Amino acid sequence: IDDIHSIIIAQDGRCVASVPGINFDGGDAVLNHRIQKNFQMNICFAVKGHILPALSKLRDEYSVTLPVLKSLCECSVLVPKGRENLTAYALWLGFGGDFGNAIHLLCPQFENMIRVELKRVGAQTRPITNNGIEHEIGLSNLMELPECKEVFGEDLVFEIKSIFTDALGSNLRNDVAHGL
Repeated sequence: IDDIHSIIIAQDGRCVASVPGINFDGGDAVLNHRIQKNFQMNICFAVKGHILPALSKLRDEYSVTLPVLKSLCECSVLVPKGRENLTAYALWLGFGGDFGNAIHLLCPQFENMIRVELKRVGAQTRPITNNGIEHEIGLSNLMELPECKEVFGEDLVFEIKSIFTDALGSNLRNDVAHGL
């Protein structure tokens, strides 16, 4: 079984990653595949065993209203100015159990939060081409900037990549951004 090559198939049937068997020279790819599988399993346990029950208890015991969430977002150092309303609305949808719409609104806000924090420490998030054109780089490339580990720490960088950008992980950002 250690010789078996693995492929990762997306929900739409595309092959998004390929991992050689352990007995072949897969090195880091094989290790990353196993780490990702374990991490995804731990996330499932955390969501089903802790987060969803806590969310249910919060909804039962408190009135989580849009104005309350807006106020929290306005006070948050993570939510950039001008993004409070949309972020609050997305969180409100999540508290209401509308996770699909919530994540479609939160993913771009989260990516922007990462970008703002990296810019704050001087990271170059908008490289300039030879023609003088500036483009914001996407989350996958933002997470590869050296300042990322400095700002967020190695563990959080791994978790963000696993959840949002790694094809062996959830790849949530790309699924949401590209309608996959």
